[in-house]
Amino acid sequence: MAYQGMERVLPLPSSDPLQPPLEIRALVVWSPGKARLDAHLRATQLTRLETALRQLAGKLGRRPYTTPTAVQKRVAALGKGQPARRFLDIQIGGGPGTDRPLTLSWTRNETLLAPAAARDGRYVLGTNAPDLTATQMRERAKQRAVPEKRFALGNGPLAVRPVYVHKEERVLGLVFCTMGALLLFALRELVIRRAGLPLSGQQLLAQCAALAVVVLTLHDGSPLRQLTGLAPPVATLLDTLGWPPATHYVHPAPTS
Repeated sequence: MAYQGMERVLPLPSSDPLQPPLEIRALVVWSPGKARLDAHLRATQLTRLETALRQLAGKLGRRPYTTPTAVQKRVAALGKGQPARRFLDIQIGGGPGTDRPLTLSWTRNETLLAPAAARDGRYVLGTNAPDLTATQMRERAKQRAVPEKRFALGNGPLAVRPVYVHKEERVLGLVFCTMGALLLFALRELVIRRAGLPLSGQQLLAQCAALAVVVLTLHDGSPLRQLTGLAPPVATLLDTLGWPPATHYVHPAPTS
């Protein structure tokens, strides 16, 4: 089988002690492909950390690695942010004040490695929908890349954030602005596809990024608006999409 799974009911306690817990259908899935990736990642991390320790061991006795304290600090720095650090038992011995030279050694902790390897390829899916089958749960979970990419757009190219707000009404307003910008971006991508253009929404933004209107105020107080950044490819692109020419936006619409 490509996948194996086991379903369990996971009760989540409510913040209100008078309310019953929320029951989540949890599906523990094992994927052979993910198991290979997990094992390869752990082996790579272990090898990388052991290589760094081996290089450090070759420098013992030379400044600044002449004392156990200095070596310990360096070992801590090498292990910082390294997931494989917990799988190694590292020993530092000898040094000044002893009759032995400064040494650095390590062994792999098989007691910790065995359960980590047993969890390779496993992940948990959860839902409160009672009518979804295990297969449907897995298929829908695989679609999470779609909203995650949209979250990335909201944090990046749309340039709606970062804006830091605290009041609830302002948080709601920020969410509304973000969702509105995302909707416009998605509609723009739909127009691009219908026009048969080999462009993504981000590529269209990049091509039109140079467009700008420079507003100059003359001596008599009258404004002069000049369009800049309108390269021929951009003009052709706007025409293909059926949008008004860029010069259409130079002069504001008259107000009634």
